[in-house]
Order: sequence, then structure tokens, then C-alpha cells
Amino acid sequence: MSENLQKDNPVAPEGVHRFETEESGVDPSLVSRLSDAIESKTEDDVRACVSDVHHADLADLIGLLPRSQRHRLLRILRVDLDPDLLLELDDSIRLELADVLSPKEMAEAITEMESDEAVQVLEDLEKDELSDVLREVSAEDREEIELGLHYPEDTAGRRMQVEVVTVATDWSVGQTIDYLRTEADLPDEFFDVFVLDDARRPAGVISLSRILRSPRSTAMSEIVD
Repeated sequence: MSENLQKDNPVAPEGVHRFETEESGVDPSLVSRLSDAIESKTEDDVRACVSDVHHADLADLIGLLPRSQRHRLLRILRVDLDPDLLLELDDSIRLELADVLSPKEMAEAITEMESDEAVQVLEDLEKDELSDVLREVSAEDREEIELGLHYPEDTAGRRMQVEVVTVATDWSVGQTIDYLRTEADLPDEFFDVFVLDDARRPAGVISLSRILRSPRSTAMSEIVD
């Protein structure tokens, strides 16, 4: 097989997450040009090669590259990393981000996202990798992301932008009800109340109906799920 034919119809080596170029909309010649740039040209040449590529197409393009080239490309792009690109990446490729980006770089990207988008990017990371990233974000952002991650995968709660009501574990039901009645800055509609521990991490969630049915003296920690 000729060298040119190999470039036009590349065989996917191990580590390539193949998408059909017809389905992805990626020009096969762009794949070859980018691959060549990554291997033999400067970082500026690589950036120029993808500068006009939409982030959704770039995500597909990354999936067509061998793992080593994929990682090199992400390292080149990480200085001005588009958060939308992270959202468009295939889940299996997103798992590799911790091998390429530092926790601080990941944190900088996700803090530009809505909380549900940040959860989508982070949900498949290993526990220690997730902890490293969350240490780099603000307490407020960390709380919202952890609340989102508290919902089981593939549920509506996991995918909703986080706008929730939170109370402390040492509050009583009576304190919680009084707070819900008097606090002005609450979501227009909510059905659950999140209970946070002393470190402001989710200890559990309690439905509004259960709170209203419980005696006022009951500690929230006693009825948390």
C-alpha cells in the first residue's frame, strides 16, 4: 500500500477512538494535516491547523488521532483550552484528561462552565483525581459540583444546573422550616433539601414532604437519606 493511500485511509492503531469521518463531518485530509503537524511542525503550526475548527468538530477530530498524538494536541491547546471542547469529547477520551491536564488547568476550565456541565466533565474521573481538581476550585463552586455529583448517574438531578436549598446537619426540622419560610434567596421551586456536613460537603438529601411530616424537634441528621 502506498504512503499516500495510507494517509487517505488510515488504519486505526491501538489507542484510536475511531469515528467514521462521514458521520463526524471531519474532512479526512484535515486529520492527515493535523497528524503531520503534530509529528513534525511547531506548536504554532498545530494551533493554526485547528484555529478555525468548531469545538464539536475538533472533539471528533481528536477522537480520530492515536492516543499519543491526542495527548500532544491537548497539551498544546491547554493554555487557551475551550471549555466547550471538554464537553464535546467522547466520554472515553475525557477520562484521559487527567493524564494531560493538571488539576489546576482542569479547575480553570470547569469554573467557566455551568455546574451541570462541570459534573458531566468530572463524573468519570477517579476519586483521587476528582479530589485533586476540586481542591483547586472555590468553595462555592466545589459545593455546587459535589451536590450535582451526589445524584446517581443518568438521573435528571445529575444533569440539572445546580440551584438547590442547603442546610446544616445539626439543624432541626423546625429550624429548617422557619428558614424555608423566611429566606428570600431560594429557588422558585424545589422538592429536596440538601444537608451539608461541617465541611459543607453533602451528607444526604431529604424530600420536602418528609421534612413537613417530621416533628419540629427532629434533627435533620436523623432523617437524611
